[in-house]
Amino acid sequence: MEDTDYGTVAWDVERARATAQAVERRGDQLHTVVAVDTSNSSIAGFTELVIPGNGTGDG
Repeated sequence: MEDTDYGTVAWDVERARATAQAVERRGDQLHTVVAVDTSNSSIAGFTELVIPGNGTGDG
């Protein structure tokens, strides 16, 4: 699998908002943290945590 190409997934504001809305419609909580490189306004790091809205399971 050394030469496997996983491709690049592009995220933009619209895709991020649509994802957040889908999580909200399920009744779950979404917590997002983004690190922005201020030299060029690019995203340097991104993480999300989804907490089940029913209080069961793991985040």
